[in-house]
Amino acid sequence: MARFTKAVKEEAIRNAHRYGVPVSTLLGIWQVESGFDPLALGDLNADNAAYSYGIGQL
Repeated sequence: MARFTKAVKEEAIRNAHRYGVPVSTLLGIWQVESGFDPLALGDLNADNAAYSYGIGQL
């Protein structure tokens, strides 16, 4: 899970500059999305974490 969290943080930093959105906003969106029940969203990925819908599609 730590590996997945680190990857999300790095992705947020890259996309913050690309889209002109503050990093804290992108990480906040991911935090809210990751708070949902993974079983309600679907299967787990290879890292045993819920698939991220939204922030990962930027």
